[in-house]
Amino acid sequence: KQEAEQRQALQAAQSQRPLAAARAGQGIGGDLPVLQTELAQLAQQQVWNELQWRALDTQAQLAYVLGGGLPLQPSPSLAQAPGR
Repeated sequence: KQEAEQRQALQAAQSQRPLAAARAGQGIGGDLPVLQTELAQLAQQQVWNELQWRALDTQAQLAYVLGGGLPLQPSPSLAQAPGR
């Protein structure tokens, strides 16, 4: 649910920029509203990225706790890597 809500918020922020740019292009409102919509879009993108990161981190932690995930020993190809 949180992901769907954040996706909607991000899409709403993204849809505002062309409108602000069109108004600025017609001389209505200037460049400040365009910059404000870009800032809002970047803020929503950051929240989206953090939400995705938390989901991946939670999956990795769950895999670790359940005993799956990363191998405890390095793979043979890593052990034979140059410089070892």
